[in-house]
Amino acid sequence: MPPSTTVKLPPQLVRQLRTFRRRLRTVKMLEAVCLAGIAVILSYALLYLSDRLWETPPAVGWLLFFIAVSGLAVFIPRWSFRWVWQRRTEAQLARLISRTDAALGDRLLGVIELDSEKHGRQYGSEKLKKAAMEQVAREVSARDLTVNIPRPSHRKLFVLLAVLAACTAAVCAVSPEAAGNALKRWVRPFNPPERYTFTQLAPTPDSLVIPMGESCLYEIRLAEGTKTRPQTAEYFFRNRVSQQAPLADGAYKIHIPPCNRRTAWSSLQGMPCDG
Repeated sequence: MPPSTTVKLPPQLVRQLRTFRRRLRTVKMLEAVCLAGIAVILSYALLYLSDRLWETPPAVGWLLFFIAVSGLAVFIPRWSFRWVWQRRTEAQLARLISRTDAALGDRLLGVIELDSEKHGRQYGSEKLKKAAMEQVAREVSARDLTVNIPRPSHRKLFVLLAVLAACTAAVCAVSPEAAGNALKRWVRPFNPPERYTFTQLAPTPDSLVIPMGESCLYEIRLAEGTKTRPQTAEYFFRNRVSQQAPLADGAYKIHIPPCNRRTAWSSLQGMPCDG
C-alpha cells in the first residue's frame, strides 16, 4: 500500500494566520500591561489623595496595596493564558475569527481540518482538497484578518495609562516629599511611616500633665522647614469638642480647660487647618 500523504495549507494562508496570531498576542498583552499599570498607579494615587485628606486607616492602605498586587498577579497571567496559550493552533485562531465573521471562520476551520492527517485520509482526493484550500486562500488573501481581533482596546487603555502616569509624575514633581512619603506608606502597609503633612510642627511631648482643676495655655510652634503656615489651627481633647487657635509669632496657643480629676492629656491632638 502506498504511504498516505497529507495536503498542507497554502503558505500564504499560513502566513496570514501567523500574522493574525502575532497581532492578537501583541494587542492583548498590551491590554494586560496597561490594565496592570493602571491598577498600580491608581492604587498609589488614591493613597496619596487619601493622605492629603485624612489619616488613612490601615485597612484602606492594605486594600490599595492588594489592588496593586492583584493587578499584576491577575491581568498579565490571565491574558497570557487566554490569548497566548489558548490561541496557539490554526484551528483555535479560526474559531476565534468565527466570533466576528462566522462565514470566514467556518471556511478557515474547514480547510484547516483538511490539513490534519486524520481528515486528510478520510475525505476525497488530494487534488480536490488542494483545490479547496487554494480557493479559500485566494479569498482570504485580499482580506485583513487582524480586523477580527475581539474588542481591541489597547489604544484607549494606553492613553488612560499615559494620562494617569503624567498626572502622577506632575504631582511628584510639585510635592516630592509628600509623594515619597506616600510611596513608602503604599509599599509598606504592614509598617507605614508617619503621614507627611505640608504643615510641620515642632516636636511636642507625648503627654502633658496638668494640675487638677487648673487651666493651661500650651504653645505649639511650627517647625522651621514647614511648607505652609496656616493662620488657624484646630484642636480637640477627649471630649472631641473642636476648638481653634490663631497663629501668632509662629506658634499656636492652645487653651486647655480645667479638669475636675487628675488627667494625663496624652490624647491632646492639634493640627493646623491645611488638610
